[in-house]
Amino acid sequence: MQQARIDTKAVRHESRAGSGQMRIKILSALVALLIALACTEWHTSPRSASGSYPPDKIPRAKVTVLDGTSLELVDARVRTDSIVGTDPTSSGRVAIPTNRISRIESLEFSQSRTFGLFASLGIAFVAASLYLVAHNK
Repeated sequence: MQQARIDTKAVRHESRAGSGQMRIKILSALVALLIALACTEWHTSPRSASGSYPPDKIPRAKVTVLDGTSLELVDARVRTDSIVGTDPTSSGRVAIPTNRISRIESLEFSQSRTFGLFASLGIAFVAASLYLVAHNK
């Protein structure tokens, strides 16, 4: 009776290749998340002397009310008497009177964070290249 012989080297190679692909996927997701976070930051919207906010459409807004609680809104519109938007957690429309709002922040592009991100990615690339050159056999 012949026994089937398993090539253990091939099995180990396949499992390493699979774990390598998983690492690449995780690393890619992490880099995408860092890029998304690094390129934006919250900016406070100015209030006029009359106490009203400039009428604007804000794609992503963080509204802080007088009691200290905050709420994120998507596609928010500032009106003379309220801010109206969609709550991303419940997908329901929300309106908050402006006399109850202490601060409105909008998620906007950040030049300094974007520069820092690309500078650090460049340094990481140079470091990885030097490491590979030094350890190439």
